[in-house]
Amino acid sequence: MIRALLPLLLSVGCFGAEPTNLPLLRLTVKDAIKAEARVPCSARLLTPAGQGTSDRTDGLAQIKIRGASSQVYEKKSFALKLAEEAGWLGLAKHQEWVLNAAYVDASMMRHKLSYDLFRSLGTNASPRYAAASRFIEVELNGKYHGVYLLMQPVDDRLVGFQATNSPATSPAVIYKAVDHEANFGQPGHGGFEQREPDPENNPSGDHSTS
Repeated sequence: MIRALLPLLLSVGCFGAEPTNLPLLRLTVKDAIKAEARVPCSARLLTPAGQGTSDRTDGLAQIKIRGASSQVYEKKSFALKLAEEAGWLGLAKHQEWVLNAAYVDASMMRHKLSYDLFRSLGTNASPRYAAASRFIEVELNGKYHGVYLLMQPVDDRLVGFQATNSPATSPAVIYKAVDHEANFGQPGHGGFEQREPDPENNPSGDHSTS
């Protein structure tokens, strides 16, 4: 499967290439897309009939540029928030989605391969949490914008957090890098901060790494 996808992705992964027969996400926005705040947009996902379905998913949404240092790239990653939850392309229903541009990865395989491989190592008793994803194309205001990786967001739902979770029942923790010093190989996990569970609202669950 990976060998079959690789030539296709190498030929169309770059910004401005010709479209393929991948599912197509059409985005329409009136205002400039920024990183600071979401702007309204419409989103329509078209699935080629040759892939077993011709479903069309339409809806209102909000969009913003995603990432930090990657914002300087010509091809941006986006964070998309739908008005209602949708289960796109067989993925679990979500209201928020990630459009990963993978601009510096010419193969466009690193994220998907690593996430899928890690998730495949889990079992029902001991799952491995990683975002599920699908390759799609994006069209922005009528112009082809390239191949993207449509991804589930890494949030509390992905790792099965509940309001009453304790370290004994939900030992997973989500951290986010807050500067370029972030390195899990360093004692104390410098450069990271805990995002889930919220340390201020989870006094009974000590998920610290010190």
